[in-house]
Amino acid sequence: MKSHGADAEGYCLSLNPEIDGQTLPLSEALQQAVGYGMPSIIICGKGLAYFESEQEAGPPKRFVLKRDQPSRLKEDL
Repeated sequence: MKSHGADAEGYCLSLNPEIDGQTLPLSEALQQAVGYGMPSIIICGKGLAYFESEQEAGPPKRFVLKRDQPSRLKEDL
């Protein structure tokens, strides 16, 4: 994630109650989310997040979500 410009901390949205709703050091958040088997999104900075889907059969699907273009929202101008 650091190669994509991730912050040192990430905000967690997860079905893992130990990390849900918390801002944690990114390495700790990823250790708790990766392989947990339930969905997690870790917001790692502006326009960057990690997503792990629910495990059904085999390993869960994992994605880096990255917005390459800047937002066009008024408050971002």
